[in-house]
Amino acid sequence: MTLPERVLFLDIDGVLNTPKYLGRHGVNGLDPYRVDHLDRIIDATGAGVVISSSWRHMTTDRAHSLDEIKSQLTSIGMMKNTIKVFDLTPQIIAWEDGWGSIDRGWEIDLWMRLRQFHGDYVILDDGLIWPLSMHQVRTDLKMGMTLENAKEAIAMFEKQAKARGPKKEEERP
Repeated sequence: MTLPERVLFLDIDGVLNTPKYLGRHGVNGLDPYRVDHLDRIIDATGAGVVISSSWRHMTTDRAHSLDEIKSQLTSIGMMKNTIKVFDLTPQIIAWEDGWGSIDRGWEIDLWMRLRQFHGDYVILDDGLIWPLSMHQVRTDLKMGMTLENAKEAIAMFEKQAKARGPKKEEERP
């Protein structure tokens, strides 16, 4: 798999929908207004999308495959325009007192290690993503992704590109 230079790790609940929106449109609803903000980020940055959301393992007793996730997202209108979902983070569950907890920060870190990814990345999530919070745009569960969040994500990608500096001649395509 050829990796993009930029990756956007995407949570869905609290980013592309809100409890209020889900109450009106069902458990798998995506707010088109929030998806438009995602389009804005992808249009501006060219980032590929890696799903880090619990949608990776919802509704069944097993994790969904990438093709299943893409099909589900296409059916509810997310896979449009420039949005390119190309991978899922691995699932890590820590069992404590019979309950499974998921630490997305470690899952994202593991994804980057397994893929040997050294590019720019931003995490869109409504929960705190430790230990990678310096790369996170944190949305509000009740509001979902706002235009300000989208602008912050774009600026974060640009800041990383500036810190990295220009590509060397031999690295250019």
